[in-house]
Amino acid sequence: LNGRMTFRRKTACLLTILFSMAATVFLLVYPSFIDITRAELEYAYDSIEVSGWLLNNRSYDDPIIEGTIWHALLDTEHIGTHYTYATYEIKLFDANSIMAKVTEGTSEDALKAAFDTLAEERAKDKTKQYLQALNMVDANNDLLRQVDDIQWLQGYSENCFSDDETICLLPEEFGYQPGDWVPLRLKSRENKMAVICFQVVGVYPVNLSENVCAILPIQALEKLCLAEEWIFAVNGFSFLVKDNRDLPALKDKIISMGLDGSDQTLNIRAAIDDRILEGTISPIKSNLAMLEGLFCFFFVTVAALGFFLCFLLARGRKPEFAVMRLLGESTTQVTVKALFEQMVLCACGILLGALILMIAGQGSPNVVICSIILACYTLGAAFAVLLTVRVNVMEILRDKE
Repeated sequence: LNGRMTFRRKTACLLTILFSMAATVFLLVYPSFIDITRAELEYAYDSIEVSGWLLNNRSYDDPIIEGTIWHALLDTEHIGTHYTYATYEIKLFDANSIMAKVTEGTSEDALKAAFDTLAEERAKDKTKQYLQALNMVDANNDLLRQVDDIQWLQGYSENCFSDDETICLLPEEFGYQPGDWVPLRLKSRENKMAVICFQVVGVYPVNLSENVCAILPIQALEKLCLAEEWIFAVNGFSFLVKDNRDLPALKDKIISMGLDGSDQTLNIRAAIDDRILEGTISPIKSNLAMLEGLFCFFFVTVAALGFFLCFLLARGRKPEFAVMRLLGESTTQVTVKALFEQMVLCACGILLGALILMIAGQGSPNVVICSIILACYTLGAAFAVLLTVRVNVMEILRDKE
């Protein structure tokens, strides 16, 4: 085969070049559609918040979440911003009443002694009082609404909830000032009692709802429970998923812990609201899978059309193949030359397509994609050449005569 023979079938050759050029332009541009869809998926993952809660599995009351379960979820590293509170029963007296019973100094022992004396005198007072331990001020909406009006002890702010220092916030009505020490009697889950002295680091103007009279850092409460050998538990835990891509892993962890409701021995279950996320990413994922699947299909199409075009070109050249065989060339030599011709035509089309994209400002062409186009076309052409190059020389020449 030579250039003169190829030029005599210029229409078929031109068709091969044009097809290769069009396929190159399309397949070099096509990945940008996939990239755009992937970017949409990443944006959906990053912009949509997925929230979760631990709920009471048997009633509408606040759940009792053991500290081990709480820590196990936090340790998964799939939990982002979280809001935790624990409610414990306490006994708290106002500053004037306590100070009236202090006989000597204001040491911790003196404050505890004054508290015990006052507690005995008011034993008939059954008013329920509670403290709330928080991991951040946002965990209590009532406190959050008046956070700007809190009088803080110098050096303290709302960031104090991230520490385990034995401190507290109280409402103004109890008469304590920032810097004072206040004795509180805590009641554990096991109904054990302990009087603990806390330093008041903040005073807020309006008492909180549900008889909550004191606010502590939750780590401080956990530390006290550990020191007193009490069971530590929290009553509220809500969170945002740290990375929505890890949501399946978080769900698997929840299931493995029995928090999906399958473990009937637990009084709590987890709930995750991912409806908006799933409703957003599901069609994007479907489109992405379709685009990726079609990308592979288009390369198969290139091979199929390579077979078709080469077959049409080679079928009309059987007499040329017969003459080459008569001149002493083997079937393998003829096959290699015919296939090389197709590779050259395809390569010309690929180069033209890449040049068009560069002129259009699409940047440097992807060499890998161009190589795959050439390989797929050559593979299809190889099958076509193998079907047409094996000819009966005498029969073809007789027909030609």
